[in-house]
Amino acid sequence: MDLTLVKNFLRIDIDDDDEYLMLLTEAARDYVTAAVGECNESKPRVKLLMLNIIASLYETRQFTIDKTNEKVQYALNTMITQLQLETESGDTIA
Repeated sequence: MDLTLVKNFLRIDIDDDDEYLMLLTEAARDYVTAAVGECNESKPRVKLLMLNIIASLYETRQFTIDKTNEKVQYALNTMITQLQLETESGDTIA
């Protein structure tokens, strides 16, 4: 995933956190791969999932779920489940 896309999504204009953002991008890629079995970044849902994982880790700097982001976490978990089912069935829907 392109660093420019990540920074635009997070609305970051400075370069101070670029190395950290790249680490978060790698972690998000690993997370999706572990959860789904693959990380096809050409799929819009995979990109969106990765961007939201990166944003969550960047903004909170910890793994927590609270009432303010519970609905977002539900949507992300649903995306993961859909991607898992597609991977298992061999479906190529984006």
